[in-house]
Amino acid sequence: MATKTIYPTGPAKGRSARRTPVGLLHGFTQNLGVLEPFGRLLAELAERRVVLVDLPGHGGSSGIVLDLDDCADLLAEMLEGSALVGYSLGGRLALTLARRHPRAMAAIAVVGANPGLADPDDRAERLANDRRLAERLAAVGDPAQLRSFLASWLGNPLFGGIAPEVAGVEARLANRPGPMAEMLVATSLGAQEDLWGAAARMEIPALYLYGERDEKFSALAIRYCAGSGGRVRCAAIPGAAHYAIGEAPYATARMIAAFLDEAGLP
Repeated sequence: MATKTIYPTGPAKGRSARRTPVGLLHGFTQNLGVLEPFGRLLAELAERRVVLVDLPGHGGSSGIVLDLDDCADLLAEMLEGSALVGYSLGGRLALTLARRHPRAMAAIAVVGANPGLADPDDRAERLANDRRLAERLAAVGDPAQLRSFLASWLGNPLFGGIAPEVAGVEARLANRPGPMAEMLVATSLGAQEDLWGAAARMEIPALYLYGERDEKFSALAIRYCAGSGGRVRCAAIPGAAHYAIGEAPYATARMIAAFLDEAGLP
């Protein structure tokens, strides 16, 4: 998978070489270019180097497509010993990795990540819906059509009406529709294992963040953390909906930086 490393500036740059690095995983239709501004902010606030990752089917990793399990296995090798931060799809990958490789990471923080669907009928329905959406995406033939698809995707009420510049639409246009469509099916919530029970077996410091205006994921986060027996902390990001890392980047990065320090990471 393609990566880019960001270092903090000033005196923190020297200190960052001795501190636990942070891997940063993006959501569906994004790439490391979309998250680079947030990665730079996180590097400064946490005083740690941040490794941005292009997930399969996106950006510089568009030549490969992996399901959640295989992707988690590869990330465990690539980023072993790091703290892992994942947004949405990236958060589901972080939770999958924590279950499959309980001690590979130093800590995880997820933002707006769904732990899974327990009901088989719900999973089947979600997979069928994602396959239909993937067919639409695979049929996209030019940048104008991709822009239209992204506008439809980001128009979902879940995103709270974010502006194109906040969503990083121009950077998202660097993705190729075909590989993204394949990745959508491979990593569908309908194909994902139910990770709810893994919360109570979490072996590393874990934080679940959600936008305070994101009603769906607020409920998921509270339920997930309650089922962890205190192993996973959850907290609301003020003023944000689902795309908290874009809507409230400073607050999100500050909360993650504080978590990493409170977890005792060097």
